[in-house]
Amino acid sequence: MAIDKITTPAVTDANITTDKVTDNAITLAKMASGTDGNIISYDTSGNPVAVATGSSGQVLTSAGAGAVPSFQAVASATNLPAFHAYNASSQTLANTTETQLVYSNELFDSNNAFTNNTFTVPSGQAGNYIITLRYILEGVFNSRMVLYLRQNSNNIMGMQSHHESTDNGVNLTTCVYLSAGNTMTARAYQDSGSSRTIVAGSIWTEFSGVKMIGS
Repeated sequence: MAIDKITTPAVTDANITTDKVTDNAITLAKMASGTDGNIISYDTSGNPVAVATGSSGQVLTSAGAGAVPSFQAVASATNLPAFHAYNASSQTLANTTETQLVYSNELFDSNNAFTNNTFTVPSGQAGNYIITLRYILEGVFNSRMVLYLRQNSNNIMGMQSHHESTDNGVNLTTCVYLSAGNTMTARAYQDSGSSRTIVAGSIWTEFSGVKMIGS
């Protein structure tokens, strides 16, 4: 006997197989209702799962294999830590004596990491840093001026200038990788034959540093 109609009660779940469903036949209207902003993904068992809606400005973030993705806040990308110190008072630099430079004032110090003339890399802030040093000596004389950047207990970078006119200075800018806990100090040397005075002020003396984004 021919069957001209199949009623819903006659259809079982087992009879609805994938090959009996036409491609592109399931419309959005046939999908179960969900929560606004949810995204369909798969759980660790391979079953469909709804990823909970995030907050405005968050991004969908993968947690790797074996975990469901989730919405997370965008990681901040800032040039921090950053500091800039200078000496507001004159400092005497003895002849032929390597001397640690003094920085009595700060223009800024984002992580409170600069103290006692020393920058200490904060915990969790290892990376590439741009460091800048500068000092100027008063008077007219013919001699060498040297500026050193010291990491922990070792000079790692130096810059030399030959002083021949009034109030000449020496500058040093470099990029260096620093680990958490590393200390950075600045040291100077001159061989004019007598003690010399370093010019005071924020435009004459500088010790500054900033961590590079992404490092």
